[in-house]
Parts: sequence; C-alpha cells; structure tokens
Amino acid sequence: MRWKTTALLRKCDFIIFNDVPEHIPDVDRTVQACRTLLKPRGLLIVNCPDNQGHYFTLKLIEVQVGKDISVEDKVK
Repeated sequence: MRWKTTALLRKCDFIIFNDVPEHIPDVDRTVQACRTLLKPRGLLIVNCPDNQGHYFTLKLIEVQVGKDISVEDKVK
C-alpha cells in the first residue's frame, strides 16, 4: 500500500477494523501500513466475527431455511 501523501502519516489516534480481518488478503502488510498512520501511542482496534453472536446465528438460520430474513438491506 503506497500513500501518495504524507498528510496522514502518524496522525491517527486509532484505526478500527470492524469484522473485516478475514477479508484482508495481506494482514501483515496492512498492519504495517496502519503503524505508519498511527501516532506513537495510537491504537489499532480489531473486531473479529464471533460465531456466537446474533448476526452469525441469524445467518445460520437463513442458510437452514433457505431464505434471506435479514432486515439490513431492507431498511433503506
């Protein structure tokens, strides 16, 4: 990942990854890029999917009944 500007370098107090680590093709490279963006005492906050969570359980039910029952896309 190349940054065309240095405006963000060492400027971020925190960076949040919310349920995305499994979609990142090169985690090591991404974490290294985050280190260049974070302030010296900045935080990298990572939320990983939980197979005990409500959303995961809802998706399992959808697969079992063969129907999309999520409301996420329908509430727009």
